[in-house]
Amino acid sequence: MKTVAACHKHKTRDDVMKLRTSLQLLKGPLDMAPLVDVVLLLLLFFMLSSTLVLQPGVEVTLHERIIGSGTQANKRVLTISKSQEIYFNDQKIDLEKLSAELKSFSSRGDGASIIIKADISTPNGMVMSVMNIALTHGIHVMLATRNNLPEQH
Repeated sequence: MKTVAACHKHKTRDDVMKLRTSLQLLKGPLDMAPLVDVVLLLLLFFMLSSTLVLQPGVEVTLHERIIGSGTQANKRVLTISKSQEIYFNDQKIDLEKLSAELKSFSSRGDGASIIIKADISTPNGMVMSVMNIALTHGIHVMLATRNNLPEQH
C-alpha cells in the first residue's frame, strides 16, 4: 500500500504551486447611480455640518467695523429695524415682552448669548435699552457689524 507521500513524490514543486489565474476586465458603460449617491451624501453632510447663523427676514443696514473679529456660531439674533421694531426668534416683540423672553432664554443655561443686529439709523438709546435688558438677565451681548476692513497687500 502506497503512502500519501509516495503518491506525491513524482510531482515537482512547480506543479503543486501553480495556481490558475483568470482575470477578465469587463468593459461597459459606467453606472452613474452610485456616483450620484455619493455626491448627494457629501453635499448633505457638508450642509448639515456647516454652522449657520439665524438671519431673520428684517432688512437692516449695519454699522461698519474696521477691526476684524471672528464669527460667533450658535447665537440667537435680536434685530432692531429702522422703525425701532424689535424681533427675537423671528417674532416681533415689544420691550416688556422682550424682558420675559430673554429671562426664559437665559434660564436654559449653556452660556446664553445674543447678537444684536441694529440698523445704522436706530438711536443708540434704543440699542442700549435692549443691551441693558439682556445684561440684566446675565446674557452675553454682541453687536453685529458689516466688514469694512482695509485691503491687505
